[in-house]
Amino acid sequence: MTIHPDGARATRAFYTAEDVDPAAAAERPGSFPFRRGIHPEMYRERLWRMRQYAGFGTPEDTNERWKQLIAKGQHGISAAFDLPTQLGLDSDDPRANDDAGRLGVAVDTLDDVIAMFDGIPLGETAATFNINAAAPVMFALLLETADAQGVPLDRLTGTLSNDPLIEFVARGLWRVPPAGAMRLMADTYAYALRHTPSYYPVNLRGTLVYEAGGSVIHEFAFAFACACACLDALRERDVDMEVATARFSFLFFADSNLLEEACAFRAARVLWAELVRDRYGVEAPSGQRLRFSAAIGNFNLRAQYPELNLVRNTLGALGAVLGGCQAMLVAGMDEAFEIPSEYSSLLGLYTQQVIAYESKLPEVVDPLGGSYYVEATTDRLLAEMRATLAEVDEAGGAIAAIEDGLMQRAITDAAYSYQLEEESGQRMVVGVNTPGSPPLADPDFDLHEHDNTMGARKRAALAAHRAARPAALVQQRLDELTAALDGDGDTIDPMRLALRAGATVGEIMDRCVVRYGEYAEPGTVV
Repeated sequence: MTIHPDGARATRAFYTAEDVDPAAAAERPGSFPFRRGIHPEMYRERLWRMRQYAGFGTPEDTNERWKQLIAKGQHGISAAFDLPTQLGLDSDDPRANDDAGRLGVAVDTLDDVIAMFDGIPLGETAATFNINAAAPVMFALLLETADAQGVPLDRLTGTLSNDPLIEFVARGLWRVPPAGAMRLMADTYAYALRHTPSYYPVNLRGTLVYEAGGSVIHEFAFAFACACACLDALRERDVDMEVATARFSFLFFADSNLLEEACAFRAARVLWAELVRDRYGVEAPSGQRLRFSAAIGNFNLRAQYPELNLVRNTLGALGAVLGGCQAMLVAGMDEAFEIPSEYSSLLGLYTQQVIAYESKLPEVVDPLGGSYYVEATTDRLLAEMRATLAEVDEAGGAIAAIEDGLMQRAITDAAYSYQLEEESGQRMVVGVNTPGSPPLADPDFDLHEHDNTMGARKRAALAAHRAARPAALVQQRLDELTAALDGDGDTIDPMRLALRAGATVGEIMDRCVVRYGEYAEPGTVV
């Protein structure tokens, strides 16, 4: 990749009208190419959705945390699943080891998801599920839970990550190879368009690219490359692109560099609008609008002086609002040590609320618009995003670039450069490499405490579940799923029937692995 690993660096000290494209001055919010926002009134009409990323331990533990956040003004939920669940492993799988419930909620059965949403009506609560490899199974669980609550599927709102390609690029929580993963993604997407018209069946997490060490340019360009692969898979099924693009959303990172983050979001809106129009013939504004949530903190949070993470989070949140996000989650200041405590989760929510209700920023649409620096930087970042996306296209698209390791190598190179800059002091991090920075020390506030008995209790619950379920019916439903996987028809309804009979998340994912194999990363990535 030719792009500088820190591709959003100001090129000089000040800017003038000569640096600004005159056409940009005539653009209006809510109009193509949406540089200034996807709606004419933006937050004057409706604030961004405030959804803290939360989940840990048992479904009952997570249910309690969600209710606390909703009672404090959170808009819906954003579910954090533990690593075994994200991989489609049951809590009693030997590969799960002691990870069950540690970095998110452990989900094994339909009863678990019903318990997670006990007292939280899905017809009134937007449900965001941050999961990729096992996304189809989690979507089926959501649909079954809605049925259990008596909620019509067309009333479901929220998002599902459901982008397996980004795992191959940036994080590594995969199970089946790209071809099989894309088939399952497309099955989920097509099913959602038919049955849950208000739900977003892909919330592509470009943030994973940035958190893995990629530059802001990599984050957007690689995310859009993966998005195009998803849309290509849907187009092969003759799905209406006007409808499909209108139900597509993204999750991007917002770092402390708030002005350039805002510029990056403005540039990305233009690039997405051009992509869906020029590649997929989408002329409707509903399909051209870039809808994105902003993730604040985590990657850039530090263990030294953890209270400074509140400042970093505030800067990131301001950049996201100035950049026009549609939803936001703010990490806890203690996430350099542990998953967030109840208190730090509330501080993340309150940070958003202070900006929303006290800063008065929502009263003005795109207040940065017209700034010489902002407009020039938006154009520069847009050009760099286009160039990097073109490199992926020249390599044959996202899947070919993944199989070759092209995107992974670019992220690795950028991460290495980033680390060298920090170690040399070229990149200053307050409290880490500034004069007088202290050694690492335990914080003087309470961290989240894990229940060390949780894993044993989950294993016992699974054993009881398997003993009580109708084994013959479960086997029949799993065999029907295998038949669906071997064909080219829908796989979501067979998953729903299997879960309803008592099959586990791991048993369903195992059938997918048998059909498509277990993915092994290519040696060219190293």
